[in-house]
Amino acid sequence: MAVLSHPEGIWGCTFVGECTKVCPKHVDPAGAIQQYKLAAAIDGIKQFLMPWGQRQENR
Repeated sequence: MAVLSHPEGIWGCTFVGECTKVCPKHVDPAGAIQQYKLAAAIDGIKQFLMPWGQRQENR
């Protein structure tokens, strides 16, 4: 999640969808990136609101 959440990671995607249109394997990378953005945002909110819970999970 740290790699994805990096400012140069998934946040540069503007969801134009061109990657999905030209994907040779006919998958939806744009959709997957948007799902990771949501997961990263939720993770960031959880860390902000419950920092003590994260410390216990990482032990």
